[in-house]
Formats: sequence, structure tokens, C-alpha cells
Amino acid sequence: MPLQPVEALLSELARREQQKTQARARQSDRLRFLEALHPKQLAFVRDPSKRKAALCGRRAGKSHGIAAWLIDGGESDPGGLSVYVARSKGNARLIVAPAIEQLSRQFDLGVRLREVDNQLMAFLPNGHRIWLAGAKDSSEVGKFRGPKYRRVAIDEAQEYAGYLQELVEDVFEPALIDKGGELCVAGTPSPIPAGFFYSATTGDGGPKWSTHHWTIFENPYVDDAAQKVKDLCESRGWDSSHPTYQREYLGRWVRDEGALVYPYDSEKNSLIGDRPAGDYAWVLAIDVGVVNSSAFVVACCRKKHPEVYIVECWKREGLIPSAVAAHVLRMRQQYPELGAVVVDEDGLGKGYAEEMRVRYGIGCIPAEKQKKRTFQEFVAGELRAGVVRIDPLNCRPLLDEIQILQWGPGHVAEDTRFENHAADAFLYACRALRPWYQPEQEPPKPGTPEHAAAEAKRERDAAKKAARERSRRSGYRMAA
Repeated sequence: MPLQPVEALLSELARREQQKTQARARQSDRLRFLEALHPKQLAFVRDPSKRKAALCGRRAGKSHGIAAWLIDGGESDPGGLSVYVARSKGNARLIVAPAIEQLSRQFDLGVRLREVDNQLMAFLPNGHRIWLAGAKDSSEVGKFRGPKYRRVAIDEAQEYAGYLQELVEDVFEPALIDKGGELCVAGTPSPIPAGFFYSATTGDGGPKWSTHHWTIFENPYVDDAAQKVKDLCESRGWDSSHPTYQREYLGRWVRDEGALVYPYDSEKNSLIGDRPAGDYAWVLAIDVGVVNSSAFVVACCRKKHPEVYIVECWKREGLIPSAVAAHVLRMRQQYPELGAVVVDEDGLGKGYAEEMRVRYGIGCIPAEKQKKRTFQEFVAGELRAGVVRIDPLNCRPLLDEIQILQWGPGHVAEDTRFENHAADAFLYACRALRPWYQPEQEPPKPGTPEHAAAEAKRERDAAKKAARERSRRSGYRMAA
């Protein structure tokens, strides 16, 4: 009996030694998974800066660097929370979840991905959680308020347009104070060197963050990267100075307005103050979505004038037909002059339009969708000319889209990485208003060749009309 306390003490000492051995093993594994990164990824992960950026070309291995950084931060914060933000939860699942799973599997880190209350979470063995979330537009910024974060990664930062600064400064920076947390923004340069991500990585227009840069050519997991990129450039007729090559593969900021579907310029295209007085035609255009957003755009133009004014844009996910109809009725009350209601009737949109016609008595006309690519070029030209004006306060969802909406390969259609619901409603509105623009031409001055030709044509037309009238009276038909 007297030996029992000694045996218990030895057992406790053995248990503690085993825990230390396991902790050293976990530390060794942790160091192994970091050292498996290539040098530029590792420099990014080990950078102690509170605010840093990763400016990378395509296929550079950015997502693996971010995944390693988030796991590394979670190791030192048991039971805490970090967050990875992409443009949507689906994008987060596609981009960073595979990288987290691969690192965990390769180095036995014990990270598990699970859905909790419809949110995707990565759980570390110590109870730290990494929330994989989406922020598709400014309406989703508020959902990140409240928690305290250890680390925050905002990926594809070039796709956030105007609300990236709000996401960083108003939401995440205060939420990192408690734990002395760290934040990174990461992405590929956008076609226009401007905005918060541009300033953070260059220092032009704001303080420069600690910025790390790497490309596909530093990624050891892409075999023969140089030859593959060379072949791709040759197939598209690009040389080394082509702006898309510079942006997408070298990760450099270069101005490339031609890459944007709608080249919005805040100086040329902002609607500030009152519209000119006159007789206006009004239209409400709707791009219907169920899983995706439904977007509403209210626009007007002064009859016989070229300017188009976009006065309001609003969008939301998951609207059923009755909810769409309710918003149309609300907008009609807000804009009594509203005339046509233009609806995208492809797919489920036809059912929505029929519901509005039959049940709510809302007259709808189908959006004109033929030759979309041609009309996009037309609207792009009107934006460059300053003919299209957009209210920046009431049309933020539209500006969030068109400031980043790019062409896909070959400039045939939009890049599917970017949302275009508000942009499509904007296009339908511009297209519906164009028939109202019928300018009165000044007649040619007497004595000019144009006046003589117009008079001769008028005389010929009058003679033909008189001959047809004589033919009708005599019972004969005259050929046109």
C-alpha cells in the first residue's frame, strides 16, 4: 500500500514526458510543413508585419502560401478564430480548402473541414477555427463584425472594387486589436492601377504594406512553367509587353482598359447633382436570379438627347417571384414616371415575368439579348465618351461589378470569375432607352450641294407620290 503514491507519481511523470514528446513531434511537423514551402512563400508566412500583401501572378501557389499562414497562426491561438475571405463561399471552397486539406494530409496536421450553421470551417486539433467565407458585394461586409480574429486573409483582392477598403478598415482592423492579430490582402493586379489593393502594394495614394511578390516561375510544383506560358502567349498572339501577360503571369500593375467590359471612369461617368431639365423616358431593367442575385436598375434619358442616367441599382439573393414583384411596385411608387419594365426572360426569368403580368398586373417586356457582345461595345464607347452617367451613391452594387468585370480569353464573353447580374441589368436598361434617342438633324443650307441633293430627292418623292395617286384612281397598280 505505501508504494501506491510512488507508483502514481511515476505514472504522472511518464504521462507528462509523453505529452512533451508529442508536443515536440507536433512542433517538428509544424516546422516541416512550413519548410516545404518555396522560399518566397516561406518569406511571406514568416513576415511578422501586422499588415502585408501578396501580389502574385496566376498559378503562383498563392493559395498554398495563405493556407500555411492561416494554419501557422492558428497553432498559436488555441480555441481562437481566423478567417479567409473570397468573393463567395463557393470560391473559398475551391481556392483554399484544397490547399488546407493537402497540407493537413501531407504533414498529418489533423485539420478537418466541416459545415457549421451553413458556414464552412477548418478545425485545428487545438480548437482553432478558420472560417472560409465569401463577400460578394458591399451588402455582405457587415457579417464579419463581432468576432475577434487571430489572422485575416482577403484573397483575390483585385475583385472587390470599392468595398475592399471598408472591409479592411471598418471591419477587420478593429476585430484584430484584441489579439494583436495580422491581416493580409492577396491577389493579381487588376486592369486599372487604382484602388485600395493597388495603394497597399505600391504606396501610390496611401501607405505601402509589406508586399511579397512571386509568380508561376517560382512555383516548383508546375513542371516546365516557362515553356507552358510561352506556348499560351504564342497561341494568343501576345508578346512579353502585352498587358494581360504582364498582369496575369508576371503580377505587374499595368493599365489595360481594354480588358474591362465596361470602362467606367469616375470623372467622366459619375452623376453628381441634378439632372438637366427636360422630358424624360424611364425604364426599370431586371436581371432575375434565384441562387444568384436579382438585380434592379432604374435609368432614364432625355428624349432626343444621347445621355443615359443610371439613377439607382439594387440587388439581392433568393428573391421569389412575389418578392421581385413587390420591389417593382415599390420602385414604381418611388419613380411615378417609370415606363417600361424590362425583364431577362431566359430560364426561370420567364416564370417571374409571367407571375408579374398575370398576378400583379405589371406590364413586362423581355430584355433584348441578341448580339449582346456588339451592344456591350456600344455601351463601352458611350462610357468612354461620357454619355452614360451613373449615380455613385445609389448605384454601388453596379459600380462594384463593372469596375472589375473583365473579358475572358479572346474578348468573346465576360470572365466567369466575376459577377455580372447588375451589369446585365445595366446593359438591358441602356438598350431599352436607345430608341428614345432620335436627334433632330439641322437641314442643309441653301446653295450647298447637300441642299440641292435634298431638294432633288424631295421633288422625286413628290412626283412618285403623285404618279401613285393617279394610278390608284385609274385602277392600275404602279410598281414601287
